[in-house]
Amino acid sequence: MKFLAVPVATLCLAFLTSCGSSGGSSSVIPPVSAQSTYSAASISGTYSIVLNGFGENSASLGTVKADGGGNFTSGSLTQYGNTANPTAVCTETFTGTYSIQSNASGTATINLTTTYTSGITPSDVCFQSGTYTYGIQAAQQGASFLFVQSGTTGGTSSGTAAKQ
Repeated sequence: MKFLAVPVATLCLAFLTSCGSSGGSSSVIPPVSAQSTYSAASISGTYSIVLNGFGENSASLGTVKADGGGNFTSGSLTQYGNTANPTAVCTETFTGTYSIQSNASGTATINLTTTYTSGITPSDVCFQSGTYTYGIQAAQQGASFLFVQSGTTGGTSSGTAAKQ
């Protein structure tokens, strides 16, 4: 019986050490890596936008395309009326620039052109054509970003952009 214990122990030890080899499949959980640093390249592609604010209870929906190099190459919004003008609808197009720091915070400047529907006072409902500045915060490795208007031009607004 003593003679059998040594070969069995050797086989068990050989089996256990082979489980850790890189030769076969393994169920080892990969290490969690720290969040990568952000840059302008983190914001790239087409995003859907929900924008709230500017005017009383107004909301806008649209899209923006970012090139990953700090430029919004195209964007469009449809802004819906507020309590004072519930049937008003404005369409807006824009281009602009953005920068993202390694901690995911940044700024954006957009140049907006607005088309108004008839019968409304533009300053009551819609963004006026002009330049607007936003603070932005990238999230989810660039799959989304948050923004809030940081200037005083044309009221205040904030929103979310999610990658399509």
